[in-house]
Amino acid sequence: MSGSVTITASGLAQALGATVPFTSRDVTLPAICAVELRAADGVLTATATDRYVIGHARQAATGALSMPRYLHRRDAKSLRNQLLAHMEHRETGTDPVTITEHDDRLTFAFEPITMSFVQPEGVDNFPDLGAILAAMPARDAEGLHTPVGLSHRVLHPLTKACTWDKFSPPRWTFDGPRKPVRVEIGDWFIAALMPVSLSGDEQPVSVDMPAPAEAGAR
Repeated sequence: MSGSVTITASGLAQALGATVPFTSRDVTLPAICAVELRAADGVLTATATDRYVIGHARQAATGALSMPRYLHRRDAKSLRNQLLAHMEHRETGTDPVTITEHDDRLTFAFEPITMSFVQPEGVDNFPDLGAILAAMPARDAEGLHTPVGLSHRVLHPLTKACTWDKFSPPRWTFDGPRKPVRVEIGDWFIAALMPVSLSGDEQPVSVDMPAPAEAGAR
């Protein structure tokens, strides 16, 4: 079964631009070197993690994908850059992009360009990040309830995500030691950032991942 999705060029560029910085560059963990795309019920979501941070973007779309699909981080960056160039040339971000799924690849068509990307290897082990995001503090909770320290490692991708919505200041919620900080940008993006202790050690978000040797052997 295959499906197709239509989304604006600006919506897709924003979703990819905000989540690519959250992907991993660790080649021994190929499952998290990708952005996960899902689409159903009028929403396309893009999700990524490097174990220390999680980025999750939502954009309005029509149509649906039959299953989660994945773009390698380099393919997602290439598509994002092409979308930005297209919008600059056309002087609009409202042009439609049609995403069509095939057995082993996704095709992105926006007049007059068509780009096709093969699904990367190892993504069968992509973690269930939805459960982690759902367990974070409720979005109506206010502020940071305890002191929290964040390292440059987790702030760097968040800073990049913030550039995609300069009119919505990040909203922070924190529920206690050794729990992720929830950061929302507008109503379209959620990040999970793991704090550091006073000694400065970084702890990953509790993402269920295969061992590096296991992932590298795939």
